[in-house]
Amino acid sequence: MIRSIVELDRLVALAEQHSGTPEGDALVAAARALRAAASAPAPAPALADRGAFFTIAAAPGIPLDDLVDAFGGQNPHLSVTVTRSQSAARAVRTGAADVGVVRLPAHLHGLRVASFGTEQHVAALAAGDALAGRSSVSLDDLAHHHLLQNPDAVPEWRERAHELRGPTIGTRASLAFGVLPTLALQLEQVARANGIVIVPRSTADAEGRTDVAYLAVEGLDDRRLALAFAPGPPRQAVVAFTELAAGLR
Repeated sequence: MIRSIVELDRLVALAEQHSGTPEGDALVAAARALRAAASAPAPAPALADRGAFFTIAAAPGIPLDDLVDAFGGQNPHLSVTVTRSQSAARAVRTGAADVGVVRLPAHLHGLRVASFGTEQHVAALAAGDALAGRSSVSLDDLAHHHLLQNPDAVPEWRERAHELRGPTIGTRASLAFGVLPTLALQLEQVARANGIVIVPRSTADAEGRTDVAYLAVEGLDDRRLALAFAPGPPRQAVVAFTELAAGLR
């Protein structure tokens, strides 16, 4: 760059030797314009504009309204967006999100992680179930119920389940319902008294069904939540978000 400026200075000096005529004056003006452009600061890259945006990718159901409102109030220069995704960690890896809010366990290899508290598990039972009037149930209370999920998703229930012991093994009732890949389909069967599911409370609350009762499950550890963000020095906005989240949970 220094060499280029020196050469342009010489060009300006040569051009000035021909000033005094319309052609010479035009040459001087052009040479001076080139010299001024070379010494002007480079424009900021277009990607810098992304600094005005902040995207949060969060697992469905995790409540974020209070946190996002507080963060947006403290950072009015940012346009804050929340997207709901089961692949929040992937969104952070690809740069589609600044922060991911996930339920653990999750595949977070290569990402920085901060605790985001815990949430309670609840059992979803048909509204007419004999246990539905309680505020909570134990895993032993649920042992004779049929679990509509993969038993490996709730190993504490699996160890007590009557249908997974003795001659009942291999005859689980779910075989009659076919594959139930979503919570919505599972809750349809719950409402019909065909089984139960055990899920985080925020997930259950997001469904908003009135024909299903949700009871806290005693003896089942709370589900841990975490914030995930890209490795390396974080954006100041990410630091501010994680610090605010720690204070509100």
